[in-house]
Amino acid sequence: MAGSNYNGYCLVYGGVGALGSGCVSQFKAANWWVVSVEVWKPTVEPDEGATLIVLHKHKDIVSQTVNVEADVNILIDTSKSIQNQESELHEAIGSLLDGSLLDAVVCVAGGYIQGNINSDFVESCERMWVQNMWPSLLATQIASKYLKAGGMLCLTGAKAALASTPHAIAYGFCKSAIHQFTKSLGHPVSGLPKDTLTVCLLPVTLDTVMNRQMMPNADVSGWTPTKYITELVVKWARGEDRPANGSLVQFVTQNFNTDITIL
Repeated sequence: MAGSNYNGYCLVYGGVGALGSGCVSQFKAANWWVVSVEVWKPTVEPDEGATLIVLHKHKDIVSQTVNVEADVNILIDTSKSIQNQESELHEAIGSLLDGSLLDAVVCVAGGYIQGNINSDFVESCERMWVQNMWPSLLATQIASKYLKAGGMLCLTGAKAALASTPHAIAYGFCKSAIHQFTKSLGHPVSGLPKDTLTVCLLPVTLDTVMNRQMMPNADVSGWTPTKYITELVVKWARGEDRPANGSLVQFVTQNFNTDITIL
């Protein structure tokens, strides 16, 4: 059960990736109670740290996808149907909150794959849908049940998906679906709690350790620092300087300076 000595309560879906771990760190620095939701991946060495809830049949094998800064880690089994995942998440989160409600639900889970329609297209579409859209759908269901009135639901799209993505078609259409989803959720009759702010992050390239390793010769002056984004997310979660409901927030970095554009 979440304690009462926190400034807020947040769920971060995708809490181990670069952007997700940054969100967890920022919320913890602001004295929020945070639960991280991640995909279960087996490893022989168990991690130590926060409370761990494994929604997987092999619960004796702990996952490598644990954020030790989070108060609770929930690990889901994506081999199950999305209906089963939703049911298990509902049960786990309901038990954790024990009647309390969340102030923010942040979904930064996702994946990327290149390829046009001649590159294992159907398989790529399925993979992108599971990695990008499923987390968004599940995070939204969590928000519909456990978010306070006036809380925040934050999803993640991509600036590239505002235009054609011929070299990454499956990725582009999944991200553009999240953009449309955000706009619909921003409508008063969407079914989310009253006065919920729904917003979608549209980054380009994030300045992360992994990206620097994969692209060692790239010009990083146009890469967006994750801290710039996570600080904004926490500010909006507090109710400060919020964009309009249903906003798509583009992050454009040039010469190490980042600006946002609201759509």
